[in-house]
Amino acid sequence: MNKNIAMQIVFIMYALFICLWCVIGGTLKEESFINGEEIKDVCDVLRYIVVDDYRETMAIASLIAISPVLIYSCLKKMKLTAINIVLLFFLIAWFWNFIFKYRSCLWF
Repeated sequence: MNKNIAMQIVFIMYALFICLWCVIGGTLKEESFINGEEIKDVCDVLRYIVVDDYRETMAIASLIAISPVLIYSCLKKMKLTAINIVLLFFLIAWFWNFIFKYRSCLWF
């Protein structure tokens, strides 16, 4: 197996792991309490239920963790389609889990 292909596979698997970590880190276990009547959305979960809100830490940590893949992709001049697709998936997952889902809640 070519060394470049092996390196690409390692970076793709690592980036997919970080994507999964991002999805798990952006989801609160108390979100299962949303019933549409008393608790309508995630903001109500944060407001009415005492939760450990670790989103800020997970958002920053996942951005730092994906940086080696981004650096590798930039060194290859963004020509690796598979890595670019995984990075795009990561950005979509990151924005959904840490920004868009909580857009009407107070972050700070």
